[in-house]
Amino acid sequence: MEKECKFTKFTRDRNWVVGECEGYSFEAKLYDRGSEFGINDGRISKLLIRNKAGEWIANYDRGWDIKPKTEDDNAIYKAVKCFLENAPERFYEFSEFEEINEDRKNITLIKIAESLLQGIELTVKEKEKRIAEFVDSISKKIKG
Repeated sequence: MEKECKFTKFTRDRNWVVGECEGYSFEAKLYDRGSEFGINDGRISKLLIRNKAGEWIANYDRGWDIKPKTEDDNAIYKAVKCFLENAPERFYEFSEFEEINEDRKNITLIKIAESLLQGIELTVKEKEKRIAEFVDSISKKIKG
């Protein structure tokens, strides 16, 4: 069964993100590019996951301090890791952004818009409209 994860804090100007997944909470230092310090050379250099009782079930700080022990905890860790590794990139220069092909740019903008709308109750049609407005607005700013 796929786990539902979402950001509760995701800003364009900081690497630290906060979120929740099936009642567990997580904090992570997330970069746009993977590195040797990330989990499996990925984008996550620090990760803390707490269970519903507030107990740490995983802690990675450029290496494992606490690994998930139970099957449930491991499933949450995998869901959070997948969610974070596929999160939108944030630290781009507009000049670099223009070089990205049009499809990838629009997909990235849609992911950003979707993450910003998480937790806001809107109809599907309203969400689609707001996402389209966001993509259009940013695209115009990029073009000049």
